[in-house]
Amino acid sequence: MDYNINDLGVQAYYKFKDINNRNVVISINENNGKKRNPFGLLAPMGAAAENPSSIPLVMLHDFYFVRKNHTNIEIIIDGRKHQPDELPLPMDWMKMLFTRYSPKPLIVTLNPAVNNPLIPLEVELQQK
Repeated sequence: MDYNINDLGVQAYYKFKDINNRNVVISINENNGKKRNPFGLLAPMGAAAENPSSIPLVMLHDFYFVRKNHTNIEIIIDGRKHQPDELPLPMDWMKMLFTRYSPKPLIVTLNPAVNNPLIPLEVELQQK
């Protein structure tokens, strides 16, 4: 496993077995010297939103997409190669892959489901 973000973009290599015991290899070597313009994003949770047991929040600091040009990307699942989708519109005047990353994600679960009494929090007026 290797994951690094530098001036040329993201450099990543992952090799693992997924929940269905399939071999997965993901390799991304971005070699694009154009300036990145990352931004923060409060990300949606996908399948967890259908029947949530809590309020999961994922804050992605310095979020960005992998640029298509000057990038070698390989995705192999169970011996079969896959191609990432492209974003339909350019971003920062560049073609992007629908492959995204963040160097420092923050994942928080608020209000998890419990079968215990709720204990109120004491809050003072003008508390900091």
